[in-house]
Amino acid sequence: MELLIFQKEKFDELYNCTYEIESVPIEKRRHVLLAYLPCLFALRDQWARSSCYKIMFYVAILDVIVLWITGFATGVFVVMGTVYCSMPTLMYVLGTIASAIWYAETFAAVLLAVNRCVEMAHLGLMEHLFGGNRAGIWLAVPSIYALVMITFTKPVMFTGIYCSWFFNPHIGYIEDVKGNFETLAHPVHNSLLLLSIITLYVIFVVLLISRRRVENQSKSQRMLFLQVFIISAVNASTAALYAYMQFVHSNETLMVIAQIGWLSCHGVPGLTYLTMNKTIRHESLRKLGFKFGHKIYSLGTHSRGGISAPHDVL
Repeated sequence: MELLIFQKEKFDELYNCTYEIESVPIEKRRHVLLAYLPCLFALRDQWARSSCYKIMFYVAILDVIVLWITGFATGVFVVMGTVYCSMPTLMYVLGTIASAIWYAETFAAVLLAVNRCVEMAHLGLMEHLFGGNRAGIWLAVPSIYALVMITFTKPVMFTGIYCSWFFNPHIGYIEDVKGNFETLAHPVHNSLLLLSIITLYVIFVVLLISRRRVENQSKSQRMLFLQVFIISAVNASTAALYAYMQFVHSNETLMVIAQIGWLSCHGVPGLTYLTMNKTIRHESLRKLGFKFGHKIYSLGTHSRGGISAPHDVL
């Protein structure tokens, strides 16, 4: 981002569109959000209940914002056969936002995993680290991290040639032989994300098994693990795929799969909440005007040492 703001000459050198855009063959430029919106309002209402819901709400906001880019805008660009030089300024801005949200959302996903592991291990420590307004302080970390990353790294750009987003804005017709658009920060981030998620959820499973020896595992706990597994698996798989593609020449099919994976990272959580989280599902339906008689659905909790912890959460 600093290229656009502080190094205009360098920006014009790398991102110029001096060639004729119509020289790019038109045959190469081939032509969940709704499920997430009610979840966003449901999570907002659960904000004060636990630090977990605060993190989930933060992630949900990022997901809803970026789905307009990875879902709606990408779909329009695919239909139009858009490449970077079709609308360079808009493409650069959207790529910057999408890249920043990827860094922030995946960092927050790791933070959520830490939150779940700490609660599973020791509720007293959970209260000490995440109690009160401390969750808000924790959430400042991924925001600052994303801002730093996008300030000093290049954003991704969409191309209708491969129907996906790449660091090289001219990919498909001008090769980056000098490596001007290569970035080490992105694959390092994805690799660390993959390693962190695997490590944290191995710990999570160990803690879950050890707890089962002491007390029977409730249905909400089993659903908790399944939600965690699905969302984490999508994030980890997509991060691994993009890390692989950064170093190995990939075919067109793999590029499309990676794009679908990126979209899924931000869309799957909403679908998971609606199908597996009773609290969010019923709260979302209530927001849409559905009634459930006199039955009230709320967070299931258990208490240890006077500290109440949510059951039916991610």
